Amino acid sequence: MLTPDFPPAVGGIQKLLYNYAKYTKSDLTVMAPFSQAGMPDLPGVVKSFDKTQGFKVLRIPKSRSKLWVLVMLLKVIKIAAKEKLVVLFCGHIVVGPIGYIVKKLFGIPYIIYIYGLEIFITESKIKSFILRHALIVFVINEFCRNRLLKLGVREDNIKKL
Repeated sequence: MLTPDFPPAVGGIQKLLYNYAKYTKSDLTVMAPFSQAGMPDLPGVVKSFDKTQGFKVLRIPKSRSKLWVLVMLLKVIKIAAKEKLVVLFCGHIVVGPIGYIVKKLFGIPYIIYIYGLEIFITESKIKSFILRHALIVFVINEFCRNRLLKLGVREDNIKKL
């Protein structure tokens, strides 16, 4: 699972993705930044949290720029080249391009979670493209589902949480 939002940072997205990681029955690795919005940069706290989980958590440094996405992409490519990945979970549209690139390089499908605001603030052809090429796009409400249909995402590919 790739995400910019994961505990110990606090928030609704963080809680949703954490619960998915915690309760999934598959072998799951989460890749997330050390520092996130809503969480002070306290690596000791983050490392302590990560060690107590029943799944693997890989942390990457996060900068104010979007360079952390490139760092995440390079790490995912390295992992995908060595390990047999079944699917890539993108916990946010911002990491969706990583899913698409990995799909093209290794044939690994990707799934994206959409919460609402990220598909309404700015409309972009890149976002639409990434969403249309996802195996599944999970949405939290009918409003998001309808918006995705307008962006050209196939109805069969949209699943409501």
